[in-house]
Amino acid sequence: MLENISLNYSLQVEKISKIKEGVYKIQAKEGSFILKKISKPLVKMEFVWAAMQYLPTQKFFKLPQIIPAFGANIPLDFQGDIYCSYQFLRGRKADFTKLSDLITCAATLADFHNAAKDFKHEGARESYFKRLDYCEKEILDLQKWKLLKGRSSDFFELYVKLLPYFILRAKESFNLMKKIGYDAIAKEAADSLAFIHGDIAARNFIIDNDTAYLIDFDYSRYDLHIVDLVRLFQRSLGLWCYDPKVFDEVLSAYSKIHYLSNAELCLIVALLNFPQRFWRLGKCYFENGLEAKSLLKLKNLEKMLPHEEKFLNYLKENYIKGVDYEK
Repeated sequence: MLENISLNYSLQVEKISKIKEGVYKIQAKEGSFILKKISKPLVKMEFVWAAMQYLPTQKFFKLPQIIPAFGANIPLDFQGDIYCSYQFLRGRKADFTKLSDLITCAATLADFHNAAKDFKHEGARESYFKRLDYCEKEILDLQKWKLLKGRSSDFFELYVKLLPYFILRAKESFNLMKKIGYDAIAKEAADSLAFIHGDIAARNFIIDNDTAYLIDFDYSRYDLHIVDLVRLFQRSLGLWCYDPKVFDEVLSAYSKIHYLSNAELCLIVALLNFPQRFWRLGKCYFENGLEAKSLLKLKNLEKMLPHEEKFLNYLKENYIKGVDYEK
């Protein structure tokens, strides 16, 4: 069947290999390509594909080229399933334990954000410009879980023990976002039609000749560019025991290319301080009944707390000026 699909791309196929479920690599005389079965709603993917085609018009070329199917625009409808093909980028996946990789990825992310604006298209995933509302709801969840009684499990006992500390952090972050004018920052981003990658992780950067390329834009949506940058930090700093020097160097590499205002720097601190992972673990346990994997994650989170808390204090001392966020 895959050979029949590949024929729709007018390729002289030599080999097809499975990378993971629904994702295949096609080796052809014309080069190497990725064939991906689409599971997300087509209207959302049409936004993703349009965004990927828009970026090169704004001089951002560090992404895979989409390969249109023969006689089609982008997607291929084959026997009721939707497929899309992309250029295969040679190189290696980024390694966030290497500072050089982190800096290179931050620079590419900044280049991407410079281009990712003024783009109007239907079908985007729900944006999160009303982040204050979501944070307020999550604080209420944490307070609600603190009052629960009558449960007996290792997860419950540890979670309840940590709750007061994380509730305090959540409130600090919420107050900081309000005092720096989060709504105004979000409105400016929304008005500029800014969009983000939405899944910043080491696996979604390909390093080749000291250049980082972004792949897998399936979670792109309209949102604050800061969200991508914060996700880069969230998925890397733990590997460095929250070393402030790593944060400073990566932030510097990004901000040299994509300007950050004082309010945006404060927003980075607020989002890194907000206990999103802790809240998610509580949601998994209290609302979905999941404990086994959540307990391990909670223990790891507790283990890293001394490093993280020291790092957060560093951010508050060095990146927040003249904002009383504790009240």
